[in-house]
Amino acid sequence: MNKHLRRFLRATSGPGPSIIPSGKAIVMGLIICLVLWVIGLFASYDSKLKLANAKASENYESILWIAVGDCSQEVVKSLVRKNLVNIHQGSGERLLEYATKKECLEVVQFLVGEKVDINSTSGSLNNRTVLHYAAEQGNLEIVKFLLQKGANPNTKEFREKTPRDLARGRVTVMSLNNENINKPYKEIIDLLYNAEKQYTPGQ
Repeated sequence: MNKHLRRFLRATSGPGPSIIPSGKAIVMGLIICLVLWVIGLFASYDSKLKLANAKASENYESILWIAVGDCSQEVVKSLVRKNLVNIHQGSGERLLEYATKKECLEVVQFLVGEKVDINSTSGSLNNRTVLHYAAEQGNLEIVKFLLQKGANPNTKEFREKTPRDLARGRVTVMSLNNENINKPYKEIIDLLYNAEKQYTPGQ
């Protein structure tokens, strides 16, 4: 028996003087019980729907990370534009960092176009911006793009190193290890040197 109906019957047949409800009272009571039952049914459905949506969101988030790692700009764009994932609740900065490390220029361009903060350090354990990573990896095109979009070349990471410092440090390490320096570090260092002098906050 429905719990709301049981409550109604108890209320009309409890201890003490017998209470005999009128026909109208019974009908009204049954209607109220039915309404409460329907509300409970929808509440249960809503909870299940929210749980399903949460699981779907987790799946879309996983797909997004895989797409960024594969430099699949179209997949990333589709997920974001269809509002299947939200890149403005902290994950955007981490995704931008990941795309930069994977040297996915088009994905970086898309995420920056979606207003992900290029000067944020929230996605990094080392207090680095994406410009730090691009400079250290020797990715000239991403460095150029980030500077054009207002990346701050003077930001320092946890060791007080600027992006240019990291690029120079990488060249030093490669030279000491007799590694072939096949990336345009000199151009990056020169570009960052000029950018440091010209940069004004909020440009």
